[in-house]
Amino acid sequence: MRPSNGESIPVSKSSVISAWNYVFDPTNNNLESVTYMVLQSLKSCPMDLRKIMASHVLLVGGGAFLPGFEARLTSEVQYAVTSLSEFKCLKACVLGSTTSINNDGGFQLIDLPFDKSLRNWMGASIMGTLELSEERWLHQKVWMEHEKERKGGSEIVFDWLNTAKR
Repeated sequence: MRPSNGESIPVSKSSVISAWNYVFDPTNNNLESVTYMVLQSLKSCPMDLRKIMASHVLLVGGGAFLPGFEARLTSEVQYAVTSLSEFKCLKACVLGSTTSINNDGGFQLIDLPFDKSLRNWMGASIMGTLELSEERWLHQKVWMEHEKERKGGSEIVFDWLNTAKR
């Protein structure tokens, strides 16, 4: 590892492994765990959408570049739904159906036809060009109003699946 002044900082292998394990460990309510975040996101989806969401996971950001990240995430998610009682309700949508003719469902990462470093920009540019209903956009004024309420103690979570007028 090299800081901006060019000097080397030694980092032990055990430190790297410990940090890597923390990133994936969904036990003990590790809310910062990537595994926990993925599974909580799936769990918060309506039941009829969980299977399709689990089979269309897109990784973006710097972590997606780490060697072995995709394989480790897939392995940890599959392990968590079979071992942790909190996530057993996701077992069918994460592991998929092996009895169907099409072997449908299961946790799958989407592989896009362009470089990983462009995923954020491609998604933002597509969203920016779509002519979606105003209800799907969160304007700064609305965010600021809800930010004030949230600081007052109430938590506001937007339901992006609901197309009814707010």
